[in-house]
Order: sequence, then structure tokens, then C-alpha cells
Amino acid sequence: MKTVLDDQWSQVGLPDDQRPDVPRERVIEMHEWPTRIPSCLNEYFRSTLTPCLTGLGFDVEEPPSLDTFIEENGPSSWSPFMNLGEGLKVIEAQEKCPAMPEGLYGDAPE
Repeated sequence: MKTVLDDQWSQVGLPDDQRPDVPRERVIEMHEWPTRIPSCLNEYFRSTLTPCLTGLGFDVEEPPSLDTFIEENGPSSWSPFMNLGEGLKVIEAQEKCPAMPEGLYGDAPE
């Protein structure tokens, strides 16, 4: 079955014999890509990132529904970091509250 990495390697013209050995079970299959990533991001934003930011004293905008989030291109349309402003406090928040979940693109820790 074709995977995301197969597609990326093909686009950059990386020959088969030069491709890194990546276990197939750790790669998101192409047919899962369009819905899995936005759903994972939406869940992470709601359950982890928003509470982290509010715990640091930030007011985070109400998140859109999952359907709206997907229809409006995911994190380009809404993220808990939107409209937080600028400055040292926001930089500190970015260090304490990762904007993206670990393992989102198939590199989940063992």
C-alpha cells in the first residue's frame, strides 16, 4: 500500500536504493492522511494545548467544531495561539506548550 513517505520520496526523486528504512507501521497511509491529521490536531488543541495556555493565564478563543476546523483548513484557520499577542510571555508559552503534538506525522515515540 502506498504511504505518505512513498509519495514524498517520489516527488523529490529519491531513488528506491537511497530511501531510509522506515518501518511501515510507523507511517501514516495515504488514505488516512486527509482526515487523521486535522482530527488529531483538533483533539490536541482542545485537550492539551488550550488547557496549557489557560493555565499560564492566557484567554484562548473558543475552538470551532471539528467539521468547521477541517473545512477551514485546520490550524491555518484556528489555533489556541491565535490572538495571544506577542512578547516574552508568548515566547515562554511556546516553550512550555508545544504547538503540535509529538508523533503527529508518524514519528510517535516507542
